[in-house]
Amino acid sequence: MTHKYLPLFVEPSYSSSPWFKETLAGIEDEASRHKIEVKTFIESIEQVDIHALPSVVTLASRSRSYLNAMIDHMENHSKKSILAGVDSGYFGENISSATVSRTAETIRLISYMYSCGRSKIALFGLDQISNNDMVRYSAVFNAASNYDFHIEPEDVYFNNGSLSECFDLFMERSSQYNAVICPNDIVAICFMQFARNKGIRVPEDIFVGSFGNFHCSRLCNPSLTTFSIDFYEIGVQIVNSWIFLMENPHIASMKITTPSKLIIRESTASLEENNYVHRVFEQPAQADRYYQDPLLSKAFDIENCMSLRDALDMKIINGIMQHKVYEHISEELFISTSALRYRVSKMYQDARVDNKTEFIKLLEQYLFW
Repeated sequence: MTHKYLPLFVEPSYSSSPWFKETLAGIEDEASRHKIEVKTFIESIEQVDIHALPSVVTLASRSRSYLNAMIDHMENHSKKSILAGVDSGYFGENISSATVSRTAETIRLISYMYSCGRSKIALFGLDQISNNDMVRYSAVFNAASNYDFHIEPEDVYFNNGSLSECFDLFMERSSQYNAVICPNDIVAICFMQFARNKGIRVPEDIFVGSFGNFHCSRLCNPSLTTFSIDFYEIGVQIVNSWIFLMENPHIASMKITTPSKLIIRESTASLEENNYVHRVFEQPAQADRYYQDPLLSKAFDIENCMSLRDALDMKIINGIMQHKVYEHISEELFISTSALRYRVSKMYQDARVDNKTEFIKLLEQYLFW
């Protein structure tokens, strides 16, 4: 199938970032392999003829505001959007994406810090306009509410345009922490510079972890513990997603998760995880009682029973709910009484009741039959 060009819309402030450059390299190489031209648009959307675009476009940005505006604009012109390296869950189920699981990464990094005995954790330098940073922010507090992990809103230090001011706020409470998590390696390297100037030792006084595995994370001193994110592979999968959606217009969206890996280095004393991590983040035992609730349990019994019934069974159930005797039902449905009793016994077994009276009561209670 011959495709039109692949359109890639990029927020201007994002186009010079190192992670976008790696993503773009993956997009261009994979598109070339499929003999597809890539057209990059950085200018204002008003200067683009939207009607001439293919039915699927790709978007690369760091901010929710840009993505929200672009997605709305594309949807108004019946165009599907694929987000490059951004979690699409915030934007709706009809939006596609190729990216890492930032939620899983964040929880893994927190659990790693715990496994090293560093449980007093601060989040430093998050950008409130960055969708990816806010996904990590949400992941932390979801983990705190569902697992044995403790963090408060005041332990989060947002970068509102001045990282040095962000660090000054951190310093007011720095003695409370023994670990810091940053949203990317650039912020982490800046944090370590600030910390060194204030006499805070990394990793002796505070562990530092981040995401990205940029070149500088290996070269800085101490070297930085971080997650490797394969931005090139994200670019490759953006092209594959685009081709798939172009060839399958009946598919609303697709979400591809690329792998990432925790790289342990000197900023966390090069300590490997130990078994403690697996115990810290087990869910409380009471969570396993969810489906043991008697009301829910019986509702699931009904669902299980009804999912196994055929058309004849449903006619039998109608007769039972009208309080008809088995002989009357068998005559109406032209089946033998023995065949009817066999089917009824299977229904009762699947619904986990012992007799007709219990079966009627169950359906009346839950299905208002």
